[in-house]
Amino acid sequence: MTVQYKGIKWPSPSNIISETEPKDWFGPWATLECVRWVEDNCKTHADSYILPKENINDMRWAYKKKSDRALDVGSQVHDAIRMYLQANQEPSKPDDEVETAFLAFLEFFEKNKMITIKMEERLFDTDWCGMYDWYGEFNGKFYVIDFKTSKVFSHSMRVQTAAYRKLIELHGHKIDGHGVIRLDKETGLPEWKDYSKFYTKDLNEFYLCKELYFHRKPRIAKQFNKPF
Repeated sequence: MTVQYKGIKWPSPSNIISETEPKDWFGPWATLECVRWVEDNCKTHADSYILPKENINDMRWAYKKKSDRALDVGSQVHDAIRMYLQANQEPSKPDDEVETAFLAFLEFFEKNKMITIKMEERLFDTDWCGMYDWYGEFNGKFYVIDFKTSKVFSHSMRVQTAAYRKLIELHGHKIDGHGVIRLDKETGLPEWKDYSKFYTKDLNEFYLCKELYFHRKPRIAKQFNKPF
């Protein structure tokens, strides 16, 4: 989703990168969620499942509910981390997935020296903006770090955090590296990826993605006087 600011729609790194990512995974994933919904909610008869007519839409939109749920858990985990780091408050009565992911963060935090400088700051460049999760001293160096609750790491995370790092540099903040902490919602274990060594390559990829994004979004490009 773009950010409305000063009458202009500003694309974020996630907007820009998603425009160039292949979508061939979506169909199989959505179908799988429909199948899982049937298996979990429908009665069986012989070798068949019985799907009542009134539940067809529930099955059809099962993938959407799964996606919305994942986004909600991720948002709650981010809120819990922010409250813990800024006010030393732990989440009150979180659900199981949120609590498990938060405990994964606590384990990572206790094993590493993290001094928070800023969190969730939105920064703007000439034609895009981004809001990173965390910026501060990480084991003696200045890092920008994203918190993810997805099941796996993805290449887009590398490119996204490289973009955040560039924004921080452009605004005069000291920065030595960047990476992602994946907080597993099932195991409660943290997993860290330091993407600093890929910075130049991934930043170049981001700028190429940005050019393609504006080619495909001429109305947004027009706001920035781009000739597309």
